[in-house]
Amino acid sequence: MATLTFNTTEDPIVSARAISTVLNLWLAEQPRPEAAPPASVKFAYDEAGILKSVIVTLGDEK
Repeated sequence: MATLTFNTTEDPIVSARAISTVLNLWLAEQPRPEAAPPASVKFAYDEAGILKSVIVTLGDEK
């Protein structure tokens, strides 16, 4: 499990793009599984509409 925290003084879009780039580079180095597990994602926003958290769940959610 990984936890990512956005600093409120940073632009969350810039942070998300940087994280996406790092993850894509890391994934490119990993061996491909025969079948990737299903995934789901949940986004949470604060009252101002700013992204507060992203929760990604791999596998079947029971």
